[in-house]
Amino acid sequence: MTSIFENSAEATRYDKTSPYQPIMRRNGKLFAAGFRDPAQPDDVARTILAAITSDAYRLRWPVGKDALGLSQGRPKISDECWVAMGDDLSDQDYNQRFFEYFGIRL
Repeated sequence: MTSIFENSAEATRYDKTSPYQPIMRRNGKLFAAGFRDPAQPDDVARTILAAITSDAYRLRWPVGKDALGLSQGRPKISDECWVAMGDDLSDQDYNQRFFEYFGIRL
Protein backbone atom coordinates (compact mmCIF):
# COMPACT_ATOMS: atom_id res chain seq x y z
CA MET A 1 0.00 0.00 0.00
CA THR A 2 1.51 3.28 -1.06
CA SER A 3 0.33 6.87 -1.38
CA ILE A 4 0.33 6.71 -5.18
CA PHE A 5 -3.21 8.04 -5.55
CA GLU A 6 -2.78 10.83 -3.03
CA ASN A 7 0.54 11.81 -4.61
CA SER A 8 -0.89 11.88 -8.14
CA ALA A 9 -4.33 13.35 -7.35
CA GLU A 10 -3.66 16.70 -8.98
CA ALA A 11 -2.26 15.18 -12.18
CA THR A 12 -4.99 12.54 -12.52
CA ARG A 13 -8.02 14.68 -11.72
CA TYR A 14 -10.59 14.45 -14.48
CA ASP A 15 -13.33 16.69 -15.76
CA LYS A 16 -16.58 15.64 -14.08
CA THR A 17 -18.52 16.89 -17.13
CA SER A 18 -16.52 14.60 -19.44
CA PRO A 19 -18.36 11.82 -21.25
CA TYR A 20 -15.67 9.53 -19.77
CA GLN A 21 -16.65 10.40 -16.20
CA PRO A 22 -18.69 7.19 -15.59
CA ILE A 23 -15.85 4.88 -16.62
CA MET A 24 -13.31 6.91 -14.64
CA ARG A 25 -15.51 6.63 -11.56
CA ARG A 26 -15.96 2.89 -12.13
CA ASN A 27 -12.21 2.42 -12.50
CA GLY A 28 -11.81 4.15 -9.16
CA LYS A 29 -14.25 1.68 -7.63
CA LEU A 30 -12.20 -1.20 -9.03
CA PHE A 31 -9.04 0.17 -7.37
CA ALA A 32 -10.96 0.64 -4.12
CA ALA A 33 -12.10 -3.01 -4.27
CA GLY A 34 -8.46 -4.09 -4.58
CA PHE A 35 -7.53 -1.99 -1.55
CA ARG A 36 -10.14 -3.76 0.58
CA ASP A 37 -8.25 -7.07 0.19
CA PRO A 38 -4.84 -6.18 -1.25
CA ALA A 39 -2.14 -8.53 -2.43
CA GLN A 40 0.53 -8.92 0.19
CA PRO A 41 4.20 -8.10 -0.42
CA ASP A 42 5.21 -11.74 0.14
CA ASP A 43 2.75 -12.83 -2.56
CA VAL A 44 4.21 -10.28 -4.96
CA ALA A 45 7.75 -11.39 -4.13
CA ARG A 46 6.88 -15.07 -4.70
CA THR A 47 5.28 -14.22 -8.03
CA ILE A 48 8.29 -12.18 -9.14
CA LEU A 49 10.59 -15.04 -8.18
CA ALA A 50 8.43 -17.51 -10.11
CA ALA A 51 8.40 -15.21 -13.15
CA ILE A 52 12.18 -14.71 -13.27
CA THR A 53 13.02 -18.37 -12.63
CA SER A 54 10.44 -19.94 -14.92
CA ASP A 55 11.43 -21.41 -18.26
CA ALA A 56 7.91 -20.85 -19.55
CA TYR A 57 6.96 -17.52 -21.10
CA ARG A 58 3.82 -15.87 -19.73
CA LEU A 59 2.68 -12.37 -20.55
CA ARG A 60 0.83 -11.92 -17.26
CA TRP A 61 1.63 -12.96 -13.72
CA PRO A 62 -1.44 -11.80 -11.76
CA VAL A 63 -1.13 -11.27 -8.01
CA GLY A 64 -4.08 -10.73 -5.69
CA LYS A 65 -7.75 -11.61 -5.78
CA ASP A 66 -8.67 -8.69 -8.03
CA ALA A 67 -5.99 -9.48 -10.60
CA LEU A 68 -6.88 -13.17 -10.55
CA GLY A 69 -10.59 -12.40 -10.92
CA LEU A 70 -9.96 -10.20 -13.94
CA SER A 71 -7.47 -12.51 -15.62
CA GLN A 72 -9.60 -15.61 -15.09
CA GLY A 73 -12.95 -13.95 -15.82
CA ARG A 74 -12.15 -12.08 -19.02
CA PRO A 75 -11.59 -15.19 -21.21
CA LYS A 76 -14.94 -16.59 -20.02
CA ILE A 77 -17.00 -13.77 -21.53
CA SER A 78 -17.44 -12.79 -25.14
CA ASP A 79 -15.93 -9.67 -26.63
CA GLU A 80 -19.48 -8.36 -26.98
CA CYS A 81 -20.12 -8.79 -23.24
CA TRP A 82 -16.84 -7.03 -22.49
CA VAL A 83 -17.71 -4.11 -24.76
CA ALA A 84 -21.24 -3.96 -23.29
CA MET A 85 -19.68 -3.23 -19.89
CA GLY A 86 -19.04 0.23 -21.33
CA ASP A 87 -22.73 0.79 -22.07
CA ASP A 88 -24.79 3.31 -20.16
CA LEU A 89 -25.56 0.88 -17.30
CA SER A 90 -26.83 1.77 -13.87
CA ASP A 91 -24.26 1.30 -11.14
CA GLN A 92 -26.33 -1.61 -9.83
CA ASP A 93 -26.30 -3.38 -13.23
CA TYR A 94 -22.62 -2.67 -13.79
CA ASN A 95 -21.63 -3.87 -10.31
CA GLN A 96 -23.73 -7.01 -10.69
CA ARG A 97 -22.18 -7.88 -14.05
CA PHE A 98 -18.71 -7.16 -12.72
CA PHE A 99 -19.28 -9.55 -9.83
CA GLU A 100 -20.76 -12.23 -12.11
CA TYR A 101 -17.91 -12.01 -14.61
CA PHE A 102 -14.94 -11.43 -12.31
CA GLY A 103 -16.00 -12.27 -8.75
CA ILE A 104 -15.15 -8.77 -7.56
CA ARG A 105 -17.60 -6.69 -5.52
CA LEU A 106 -17.36 -3.01 -6.42
